[in-house]
Amino acid sequence: MSRMLLLDGGTIAFALDDELLILRGTGLAALAAGPWPCEDAGIRGNPVIPA
Repeated sequence: MSRMLLLDGGTIAFALDDELLILRGTGLAALAAGPWPCEDAGIRGNPVIPA
């Protein structure tokens, strides 16, 4: 399995064996802008869904 890439619109792309898989409509948001979007375990970089 390859690295997973988070593309525009929440699309994910990765390779598994000899196939390229592209998953759309994942519901994922873009990473936060900045040099390290996962800083502090991703608390500020992860999208928040209001309850």
